Amino acid sequence: MSMSFGSSKKKGTTDSKSNPWEPTIPALTDLVGRLGNYSQTNVGPTSAQTDAFAELKNNAALGNPYEDEIGQLAGDMFGAESRSGQVEEAYADLSRRLGGTADGENLDVSENPFLQKLLQQNGDDIFNRIGGQFSAAGRDITGNAAGLGAVGRGISAANTPTMFNQYNLERQNQMNAANTLFQGGTSSAQTEQTMDQNALATRGGGIAASQAALDAQNYGPNTILNLEQQMKNMPAEDLALYTQLIGSIAGLGGQVKGTSTEKGSNFGIGASNVFGGLGAMAGLLSDERMKEGVDGEDSKPEQVGTLANGTPIYRYKYKGQQDGPAHIGVMAQEVEDDNPNAIAEVGGVKFVDYDEATDDSARIMRRKKNGGGRAYS
Repeated sequence: MSMSFGSSKKKGTTDSKSNPWEPTIPALTDLVGRLGNYSQTNVGPTSAQTDAFAELKNNAALGNPYEDEIGQLAGDMFGAESRSGQVEEAYADLSRRLGGTADGENLDVSENPFLQKLLQQNGDDIFNRIGGQFSAAGRDITGNAAGLGAVGRGISAANTPTMFNQYNLERQNQMNAANTLFQGGTSSAQTEQTMDQNALATRGGGIAASQAALDAQNYGPNTILNLEQQMKNMPAEDLALYTQLIGSIAGLGGQVKGTSTEKGSNFGIGASNVFGGLGAMAGLLSDERMKEGVDGEDSKPEQVGTLANGTPIYRYKYKGQQDGPAHIGVMAQEVEDDNPNAIAEVGGVKFVDYDEATDDSARIMRRKKNGGGRAYS
């Protein structure tokens, strides 16, 4: 049998028929095909997500259940009034009750009706007592200068301390009343100011409540709008992930070694993309551990030929891709035995530079066929 392998370049040229992207083409073709069919790529929301979106939109269509309460609260807050008037009324009543005392209207004891009754009672008691004493002596106190003088002195001795004490008491009452009114006025002013500020703060809070009421009114349309945008973004986000995957797979054919006029370097996977694509695309590597036979899982790759230098050529599939196409190529471990320079190892996985690996075979065949193609049997 014959097959094409290795390099057909002549010395001094830069032409190469080796295709480093060939191993990636099946996966790329499969992905591109899937992108045309959303059902295969899972682009967009899943059925469960669609059901959840529908339920959310139905709930949103009902609106915010507290819209009326929030609106009423905003109205109440804007209409809040200060209750400082009640404090003013209380202070006015206190002033009415204590104002006369604070002004000293009771300092004139002669104008105090309660004191006058007390003094009158004292005078009557003294007159009757002294009059009784005179009667017992057989004398009439009426018209008796000595008797009346005794009555006068008795009344004076009894009433003077009472009037003095009453004056001092009224003076103290006056001071207490004045102090009470002063403290009441100061406290009332402070209380009124606090109440006014609270009323202003409450009305100011109505601004936030009014915004909340507006948000509640727009809750349904805004929620539906956001949900629709999320659903609209899902396909684009999913496609972006597939696009990144395509880029990683396409990069598997990138070069990792320098080029010259004699030959190119064709590792099957770019070192810069190994770690990003290794987990998903390990089947594209040249490591024998990544390959299996075409007859099913756990089957062995079938040797179908040999390069001119004796390196075996196999027919195989990549593990995990039994439904994919079969491939023909060498095993990295076998190439490494004779030509370690043709092997690169990244992350513990081996890759083959096919130009380097087949260069010796190409020289052998050129000598045999005077520069012919890459035909080997």
